Amino acid sequence: MSKKIPNPNLIIGIWILDIEIKVEVYFNCFAFFTF
Repeated sequence: MSKKIPNPNLIIGIWILDIEIKVEVYFNCFAFFTF
């Protein structure tokens, strides 16, 4: 049985996108509670 190896670039892209979304949400909440 062969295991399908996921594309590393796709994993890195999803990881970076997830980080960017968390940072954006964090800064939006920070700006909301600050100002």
